Amino acid sequence: MAKISENIGNTIENWSQRWGNRLKDWVANVLSFGFDVFFKVLGKSFAPKLKPIIDELERSTDLPDYLKPILKEIAEPTGEVGAILAQSAGGAIVGGAIGSVIDALFLRFAYDVNSFFHPRIANEGQLLAYWLRNPNWTDELDKNLRKLGADDSTIAILKELSHVRLDPATVGRL
Repeated sequence: MAKISENIGNTIENWSQRWGNRLKDWVANVLSFGFDVFFKVLGKSFAPKLKPIIDELERSTDLPDYLKPILKEIAEPTGEVGAILAQSAGGAIVGGAIGSVIDALFLRFAYDVNSFFHPRIANEGQLLAYWLRNPNWTDELDKNLRKLGADDSTIAILKELSHVRLDPATVGRL
């Protein structure tokens, strides 16, 4: 004969299995409905704010065909994907604007930090101009041009071009 505590435990276990599945299904349905409504509202609220930007982008650039349906979905959302895309696009636009302001505010700080670490590399033209005045600086020139992404053939071409004076007569001969 089963103990009363065993019967109570089995009863509770049966109830938890029956009600647990029902409760899990109910919560999933409620959350799904909530997310659906939330993203539809979000998409509809973002669309009017982003539409002028998208219209300007379409007018001023030659957009690839594969981007046009994505921009159309952001401008005229038909579902949750439009809201997600709009949120990302809006964040990028606002983030870029805020980033520009913050860059300006902290520019002096950046100058101070850069003076400690010296992270800059002169550009190709500056490096080549220095090399032309100091021919013994070839190894350092090659090293710095490689840091800028140049391979051996590009370095050779840059060196050759730096010796050419591009006046009208030289351009005519090329």
